[in-house]
Amino acid sequence: MLLLVVVLARLAGESRLEPMADWARLRAADLAALRRLKRATMPHQWTWSRVFGHAIDGEQLDQVLGQFFAEQQASAEVPERGSIVLAVDGKTLRGAIPAGQSRGVPLVAAYLPNQGVVLAQRAADRKENEIVVVSKLRKPLDLTGMVVVGDAMQAQRELSIQVVEAQGDKLWFVKETQKTRYADLEQRFAPPPLAPGWSDPGTDFTSVTTVVKGHGRLEERPITVSRMLHWP
Repeated sequence: MLLLVVVLARLAGESRLEPMADWARLRAADLAALRRLKRATMPHQWTWSRVFGHAIDGEQLDQVLGQFFAEQQASAEVPERGSIVLAVDGKTLRGAIPAGQSRGVPLVAAYLPNQGVVLAQRAADRKENEIVVVSKLRKPLDLTGMVVVGDAMQAQRELSIQVVEAQGDKLWFVKETQKTRYADLEQRFAPPPLAPGWSDPGTDFTSVTTVVKGHGRLEERPITVSRMLHWP
């Protein structure tokens, strides 16, 4: 019951514990009628604090919610390959710095940006890095028809193998700060040194450039793709 009330309060725009408790208290009669409660009262603010601070397993709650949203997105038909985008990203929660620490809680989430649904999220232990957490997030997810999108942190061979074995595809963004990996990509996609008039039948590069207008400017976005999977 308390979880339901907090969700309703959050949807109403309340984001802190005290305003949530006041929101519930002002609507106690309606909430009691909705859930057929014996008393038309809501708990005191400190009760909310104790419950959410000590009585709820946050990781288990995330798993239950993720499973629920995954079931809502599930379809009887097998999704077409590449038809679903699953974004994986890590962020540090604002206003969540534990006592004695200098950084907030690092949280890694896997979410469907087109649907606005979080399928799984996990707080990273300070002894874990983001790569390990992403691997744990991926295991319970069905990636059939999905393209997993991640930043340079996720551009790892082991994670790529896991995604492909789970019937998904991956799209990693690599930055110039990752010098070795970036140099490997440049070498792979550099034009082959061929004599004039000759072409290499072993390559299948395809290049496309799109023009996007927004924020008062035109931006060209070129992309070159290849089906070659073997690195030099």
